[in-house]
Amino acid sequence: MHPFIHIGPLTAASYGLMICIGIFVGVLLLYLRTRKGGLPFQDVLYSYFFGLIGLAVGAKLMYIIQALPKLISHFSELSADPARLLVLITGGFVFYGGLIGGIGGVGIYAKIYKISFRTLLEALIPVVPLVHAFGRIGCFMAGCCYGIPYDGPLHVVFGPETFGLANVPLFPVQLLESALLFCLFVFLLLYDRFAKRPRSLVGWYLLLYAFIRMGTELLRGDEIRGSFLIFSTSQWISIALIVVAILILIKWKGVPAWKIKPVLPPPTGEPMPAPEGFGNPLAKADDIPIETEGVLAENEATPVEIESMLAENEATPAESENLFDPDSLGM
Repeated sequence: MHPFIHIGPLTAASYGLMICIGIFVGVLLLYLRTRKGGLPFQDVLYSYFFGLIGLAVGAKLMYIIQALPKLISHFSELSADPARLLVLITGGFVFYGGLIGGIGGVGIYAKIYKISFRTLLEALIPVVPLVHAFGRIGCFMAGCCYGIPYDGPLHVVFGPETFGLANVPLFPVQLLESALLFCLFVFLLLYDRFAKRPRSLVGWYLLLYAFIRMGTELLRGDEIRGSFLIFSTSQWISIALIVVAILILIKWKGVPAWKIKPVLPPPTGEPMPAPEGFGNPLAKADDIPIETEGVLAENEATPVEIESMLAENEATPAESENLFDPDSLGM
């Protein structure tokens, strides 16, 4: 296809360009999602970038781990040709490693700035399938992550300039996964908007993407992904994520805090209501019983005592004149 795009004198890798487009669209989405909520956009944006850093690190580490068998079996050949070794190490990313690393990056931000980890994840999670969908389009343009040999309708053939299997009819699994990811993105937004009794968006994303990945792995033809017994590495991770997702859906209930509008103090002195979704509204001042009668009764003075106190503190006419005498004031 088109692993590189030429714009005038500039040359950009198609995969990186599509990832950048997805990241930019993700920032716009986060701004729209948080502008009416109680979570500051600044925190969401910074945690987003922390997550992107963790994503890049985790995706590369997982790729190297999956490539270890090939590195070990061809170590003598690769050590004799450092250029091939460098290409193998720097040549790819694995999404599940990026997902784990991205979640870890958000967790680091939440810990540093003492913000709810769940709150940040719930705000960020719809962006994940959106950026991932653009990334899969980049995979298709570069020719990587290609599908099984297939010469039926809608098959594709990559040229020798791509990073995949050239001159062989293949199933366009990258485009299929991209379409499913866009559908997952739309589902998360609609569910977040219209669900009567919402469950965790994080749980729904993990559960649905795990099933998507279990299916698309059956249509993948690249062997570097690794496998164990009857499943690929990504399928084993998907099975684990299904279990984690079910636990999250059971445990994380209710309206996420980032959707609740900030409550400002009322100007009229009325009691400040609790945020919607949390219950337990604050009681009015008149409803709070305060025992004041006994205190007043113990300190109440009789009329005679009041007259006596006034008499003790009453100033004579001469004393009153001295109050305004500059000499008495030392002036």
